[in-house]
Amino acid sequence: REFDTVFVDLPTNWTNWSMSALARSDLILLVSGLTLAGLHQARRQLDLLDQQELGSIPLGIVMNRVEKGLFRSINLKDAARTLGREISFTVANDVPTVRAALDQGLMLDEVRSKTRIAADLRAIVETIPVSVGAH
Repeated sequence: REFDTVFVDLPTNWTNWSMSALARSDLILLVSGLTLAGLHQARRQLDLLDQQELGSIPLGIVMNRVEKGLFRSINLKDAARTLGREISFTVANDVPTVRAALDQGLMLDEVRSKTRIAADLRAIVETIPVSVGAH
């Protein structure tokens, strides 16, 4: 009640409490990596949402640790085709900056200003409506 937006980072393997949290959500952001295993897990989670009749909750797909370059074995079009949904957001792969921020307890911009990963995360936050209504 105190906060306009609350993010809940669920474990990879969902449980009963995970499904309860999802059922009370105004928006679900499903985070996956551009790996075969990551996409298969995301596909299973999307199927589970449908089976639990949670398909009416707005859902965005976030691809994490996305590398720039032409020679990736799996690209965003492949991911969208596998998941049957468009990719809503991408987050750049910048392990050194993330690790330094975590180790120092700092925000990404405090470690390195104007990084692609910080811009990607800012775009996600700015796109999410501040108040999408309560269940």
